Amino acid sequence: MRCKKTKRDGKRCGARALTGNKFCALHAEPGKAAELGSRGGRRRAVSNDAENDPLPPGELPQTAEGVRDLLAEAISQVRRRKLDTKVGNALAYVASSLLRAIELSDLESRLRALEERNDGGSNGN
Repeated sequence: MRCKKTKRDGKRCGARALTGNKFCALHAEPGKAAELGSRGGRRRAVSNDAENDPLPPGELPQTAEGVRDLLAEAISQVRRRKLDTKVGNALAYVASSLLRAIELSDLESRLRALEERNDGGSNGN
C-alpha cells in the first residue's frame, strides 16, 4: 500500500506505507524528515578545528615537495577520518593548480636567468 499523505504540490506521496499504517516512515512521525536532515547537515558540516587543518595557518607550499607533503598529510587525515572527504578532494584539486603554478614559475625563473646570461654575453662582443 502507498502512503496516503498529500505533498505540498497536491500530489500524493508515492512511498510505501509502513505495515499497519496508512503513512510512510517520514509521514508517520511528524518532524522526522527535519530531524534526519538536521542530523545529516551536522554530520557534513566542515569543522574549523585547528587539529583538522593539514596546513599550518598562513602557510602555503612553495615547492612541488611542499605540495606533495600537503597532499600526503591530507590523505592521511582523510583515511583517519580527521578530515572530511570533500575537503580532501578540494585540497587535491587546488593543489593540482598550485603545482602547475609552481612549475610555471620555476620555468619562468630559469628562462629569465638564461636571457640575462645571453644578454650579458652578447653585449660583451
